Amino acid sequence: MPRARNFYMTARFDPAFADANLESIWSRACPDPIGPWDDLWRLYRAGVPADELRDVGAINAQIRRGRWVEDQSGHRAIILPVMRAQELIDLVAFRLETPLTFFSHEGLAAVLGVDELERAAYFAQPLTVLESPLDWLRARRRGVVVINHEQFWPFHLAGIPALRCTSVEFGRRLRATLQRPFAIPEIQVPT
Repeated sequence: MPRARNFYMTARFDPAFADANLESIWSRACPDPIGPWDDLWRLYRAGVPADELRDVGAINAQIRRGRWVEDQSGHRAIILPVMRAQELIDLVAFRLETPLTFFSHEGLAAVLGVDELERAAYFAQPLTVLESPLDWLRARRRGVVVINHEQFWPFHLAGIPALRCTSVEFGRRLRATLQRPFAIPEIQVPT
């Protein structure tokens, strides 16, 4: 059954291929239903609550062309599924040593925690925006992390009265992201 396109997916998205590919990678990153034990212990020691260690994987990865790819000679990375309406749409990777640097696998997701974004918009409540996936786990997956600043636009925030940031500097960077100009499509009129 084809899925409806939304603003979290690009026009080049092939759902059948991506779903199979992401599921395959996820099964290797998280072969145990609970997770990769050594990596989970490192996350716990980094301040992630024990009950938030579900749906966390780990894999060796390299960064290529702005995305992460599985590579046995790469660095160990923590993998998180990006879900929307209980559907896997992408995977995000980060290293515990550099949690502010993170990458998407498919480049499809603009936000980690999109359900939180939609909930804040629906109830017209402030939205917490966190700097990294590690911060998001520490916050018990409450709030969002902007994964792809090129895909994240002010219209994603319609109905949200305020954004809560963890620091003044991060708030400035987020404001700059939201204030950047964007390309307006060509307007054509029949002649």
